[in-house]
Amino acid sequence: MSHKYLSALSALTLLVLSACGSSPQASDSQASSPAASDGSGFAYSCQQSLVLAGDDAVEQVFSDAQWEIGPLGFPVPYSSTAGGCQVLDSGVRAGFAHTQQGALLAAITVVAGYNPGATQELFDDFDAKIAPGQGYEKLRAQAQENVQKQPRLLGSDDVKVIGAKVLGFDSEYASFEILIKDSKSPVVYAVTVPLQWVDGDWKHQGSTTSYYYDSRLISGAIGSMVSFPVISPEQVEQ
Repeated sequence: MSHKYLSALSALTLLVLSACGSSPQASDSQASSPAASDGSGFAYSCQQSLVLAGDDAVEQVFSDAQWEIGPLGFPVPYSSTAGGCQVLDSGVRAGFAHTQQGALLAAITVVAGYNPGATQELFDDFDAKIAPGQGYEKLRAQAQENVQKQPRLLGSDDVKVIGAKVLGFDSEYASFEILIKDSKSPVVYAVTVPLQWVDGDWKHQGSTTSYYYDSRLISGAIGSMVSFPVISPEQVEQ
């Protein structure tokens, strides 16, 4: 399998990732479906069957998670409690629980599971994954340009998505740092992922300063984080 990601950072060409996969529940659709029309407030009917975690502790988000290899080769989690229950036409997952755990899985998908500029199919799901707002038009234009230019793609052997930190959470907004490590050096980057609950799902708020998201180099100790139990395609394929 060809494991790839789209270079997104100008200094050290870090990443924007993408993913797809199989259904976490028998009721999942393998393509986009109409939004729920029964007044539930969810974007997809499958979200109504997500089981809300008792304390919604982010440390427990992987307790029932399954992992899959996306079309660009990176592990992505989904869960019967936190979601990712809808598989869109491009293969990217949507349909997350309206909880902190659901927001965290949505944030992981932003970094390890979706890149609107990687393929036309992923770009076509832009509105399902990106929240309207200040960074929307800039991100859409840059993503469309990347689809046309097809920038150089790198391999999943180059980086690992290793963990996350919670920056903030409430019922409408959430923010995380997703930690990405260079496989060949000690270099670790923290990617900031702001999310908004809009149209019944967690969607990424596009960056206003860079393509897709902002990042920073972690120069010292990483500190406390939610560690990911799966960080390589080989772990999923075992």
